[in-house]
Amino acid sequence: MRASGGIVFLAVRFGLVAWPMPVFYSVLGLGLVVFVVRKWAVRSPSAPAAATGANVPNEALERARAQAARDTED
Repeated sequence: MRASGGIVFLAVRFGLVAWPMPVFYSVLGLGLVVFVVRKWAVRSPSAPAAATGANVPNEALERARAQAARDTED
């Protein structure tokens, strides 16, 4: 291997790129986490209400309760 050859040059260039990569990916990952948390934090207020069943008509709810009562009788 020659001291002034291309192999030594590539090894030095690889070292210059390889050392900052963990820092780069850590900052990138932290940015991704912050982005996702902010997206979750600013959800529309109607989304949780729909998940609780607040929009279910009373008729359907009463039929479901009656069915559950019939199914759980001893």
